[in-house]
Amino acid sequence: MPIFPVLWLVLKQIIKDWKLELILLSALILAVAVVSSISFYTDGVLQRVMLSEWDSFIDEQANQAVLKISNEQWKLFHPLFLKDQNYTADEVEQINQQLENYLQEQIPTRFAAIIENFSKVGRSNISPVKSRDSTTYYLDLRFIDNLGDRVRITSGKWYGHERAMGKDTKQLVKVEAVVSTVVQDKFDLIRGESYLFLLGEQEQELRHLAVEIVGIFEPKADNEQNRGERDDLLWSDSFFISPTVFEEIINQNGLRPYQQDWIWGINLSRTKYSELAGLLNNLKYIKSRTNQITGVAKINEQLLDFFNYQVLQGNLLKRFLLILSLPVIGMLFYYIIIMIKMVLNHRSKQIRMLCNRGAGFIQLLMIYQLEWILLGVFALLLGPLLGLFLAKVMGLSNGFLNFVNRESLPTIGSLNSFYLPLLVIAGFLVMGLCLLVPVVKENISGYHHAKARSKQRNFIQKYYLDLILIIISVFSYRNLQLVRQQPGSAAGLLLDPVLFIVPVLIITTIALISLRIIPLIIKIIDTLTTRMPGIVLSITLKPFHRNFKHYSPLLFFIIITVSLGIYSASIARTIDQNFIDAVMYKNGAELILTEYTGSAQEGEASVNSEYQIPFYLHQEIEGIKDFSRVFRKKATIDPGRSYSGTLMAIDPYDFAQVAWFRHDLAEWHFYEYLNRLLDAEQAALVNRDFFVDNQLKLGDWLTVRFEDAEVNLYIAGVVEYWPTVYPESFPLVVANLDYILNQSLVKPATVWLTLENEASLASIIEQLNERGIWVVDYVDSQREIIIGKREPQRMGFFGMLSIGFIIAVAITVMGYFLYIFLSLKRRITQFGLLRSIGLSITQMIVILSLEQIIIVGSAFLIGTGLGVYSCHYFLPQLEVTQNIGGVVPDFLVAINSTDILQILNIISVALIVVLAGLVYLLSKIKLYQAVKIGEDIR
Repeated sequence: MPIFPVLWLVLKQIIKDWKLELILLSALILAVAVVSSISFYTDGVLQRVMLSEWDSFIDEQANQAVLKISNEQWKLFHPLFLKDQNYTADEVEQINQQLENYLQEQIPTRFAAIIENFSKVGRSNISPVKSRDSTTYYLDLRFIDNLGDRVRITSGKWYGHERAMGKDTKQLVKVEAVVSTVVQDKFDLIRGESYLFLLGEQEQELRHLAVEIVGIFEPKADNEQNRGERDDLLWSDSFFISPTVFEEIINQNGLRPYQQDWIWGINLSRTKYSELAGLLNNLKYIKSRTNQITGVAKINEQLLDFFNYQVLQGNLLKRFLLILSLPVIGMLFYYIIIMIKMVLNHRSKQIRMLCNRGAGFIQLLMIYQLEWILLGVFALLLGPLLGLFLAKVMGLSNGFLNFVNRESLPTIGSLNSFYLPLLVIAGFLVMGLCLLVPVVKENISGYHHAKARSKQRNFIQKYYLDLILIIISVFSYRNLQLVRQQPGSAAGLLLDPVLFIVPVLIITTIALISLRIIPLIIKIIDTLTTRMPGIVLSITLKPFHRNFKHYSPLLFFIIITVSLGIYSASIARTIDQNFIDAVMYKNGAELILTEYTGSAQEGEASVNSEYQIPFYLHQEIEGIKDFSRVFRKKATIDPGRSYSGTLMAIDPYDFAQVAWFRHDLAEWHFYEYLNRLLDAEQAALVNRDFFVDNQLKLGDWLTVRFEDAEVNLYIAGVVEYWPTVYPESFPLVVANLDYILNQSLVKPATVWLTLENEASLASIIEQLNERGIWVVDYVDSQREIIIGKREPQRMGFFGMLSIGFIIAVAITVMGYFLYIFLSLKRRITQFGLLRSIGLSITQMIVILSLEQIIIVGSAFLIGTGLGVYSCHYFLPQLEVTQNIGGVVPDFLVAINSTDILQILNIISVALIVVLAGLVYLLSKIKLYQAVKIGEDIR
């Protein structure tokens, strides 16, 4: 069949059924957008993270911000490294030259995008050097090929490049050298003096090289190659001579080389994250090849570790987000399958007509595959654009369906961004082919037989795939139990993917099983209500159990959307809330300041230990809402025998205003314990384990010793936990600060604060400085929380859950409206017949309204039950799989009824719109248009 007529036929089909094609294309675009957003988001956020961590990397280890390959030639002469093989100086030089040729050929090619500069450094073996007064130093000879670019001469001149030795190897020849100011000061060297460098022994006579210092230099601070260089590593303990002179000394005088380095300056600021894996592979290859050339070469592992860590984190994040996206991708594919079946059913007559006119099996397959390829091309063009938008939305995520205004992610695309979309299109074409083959095999004589089969069960129930899923779910659940026994099994991940996939699988299985049970329940209700007066209820219920196949996709979509929405919202809120609780419990309050009083010089606090901080001055600081003094020290606690523990002394009333304490961390309200401290100045609180283990009673006395002080306190209450104090710091004693101050010389220097809205920490510190109070350290809980929420996995997790839920709602609503549209077209004759036998428009509206309420209501109830059950059963396992219990005592599951109401509101709005549309359409249907002889309008 010629291609152009086929293409024209395909275009006519698309134009004729443009509504169905547009709906199918929109679902395909959404699927492509979701998977492409994963690559866009990870590449964008990891690009930002990579550059941020690279800046920190070169700041902390600037001397390692290079690609450095060292040939440690000294090992080839050392007895411990010879391995029964003796190398001559010529052989060592040949190996070194071979390595240099290889590196100079490969490095500039493989790392051209990140190389900024190059240096070659050579060192001789360290030898004793004698001065004129016979003082012995231990220095070496060294060269750096671009030394003149990296340093400036502060005194004297540069070295010369004349030959180091004459023809007579015993001749003493001066070699000009320069040294750093550090070496000059360290060894008290004098410019213009010559120092004898021991070359070795020849014919029982020691041979020396006279090295004259002709210049003193210091590194250029503005040279990038010098940034962070440690003087004791590069510039110290060395005479720097000309590279040509160095080579002549090594080659002609038998002086053994110690090490030679090839150093390339590296800059990742213009590198895409997607290129990092290739750079890592190149680095590993270079490492392997250099080890093959010479077994004594090494590469700087810090750079290798940095590349490896970034790539590993990126792979973990992509896999993590892909797993999170599987449920919504599965729903999209299910939706696409339904749409393909609708298109094929709509064109069944056309397919059979083409068969009768001689179209072959392959030709029909080619027609539809070409049509779907065109849709796939459009999806590949439009999907990534939507995916880019979704990626930016994920970057703004601050929680489930909670987005904030922050700097958008960099827009980065690569070839890797199209791998997953291509797989989606390939999956779409394969699914279409699998659905097309049975239809094409039908001929026109089998048309009515095919219509009769349309009343059979759907594909999933026909082949018992839902029952097979039960077996898979049970197996997955057993695996989840094994995960519970292995804390930290998802190391490096915010959430163990198993804890998300298994509940989704179980929810899906139960939803499919419910599609078997619902028609049976409806049939029972129909049977019980058959003899009730009126026909409205009977007409409403009978289609459910007689032709449930038409309702099952919509029910399934609503059940999955509601249950996954509740579970997704709860898992997001649980992780978010427990993260916030972890930070607040660790810090204890919104802001903690460590302060000293005295005088200050150039912004540094000069501590005056004779004076206590005037805490009352905090009342005068604009922006501070409440504050409390806090004193905490390691102490010896003695109820009869000594324990090493923690003493915390507080002002109970003020502490109640600023301290964070979750309601479930104690048997009584937090204020109850503080009131017990207010009852008496010697009252104290202790932790329960200490109280029980020592068989103590309320009112018992104990002695607390800290520094040079000793105080006696009685037990007024027992607590499980206390802000900032973890079980490893128990036993704990909480006492009144004023009493502790009266009994000792301690001076509390820590204050806990809560701030007014929009208060500035910098302004508060400045106001304190003006009053002679100097903040030497602070802990800002809100800043920690904000930084934590910007962590890539956290943003991606919340963003993907939010986007997945929004898309699930969107396709559910789309499917709902599509179902109503097709249902009306299919049931026009039925409506006409019902009107002709006397049913009023009002009764018709009631019938359709009851039908929609039953569909939406039953699906919502089942979905809500599944979602809440999943939350109660699976979310507590977060504590085990992520070992969160060691961070926040008593892991708390967060299920918010507001999320359920939000989902109900969305579905209710869709239901109201549908009912309003039905009322309008029913009012427009004319009896003579609806009643007709023959087949239903398809």
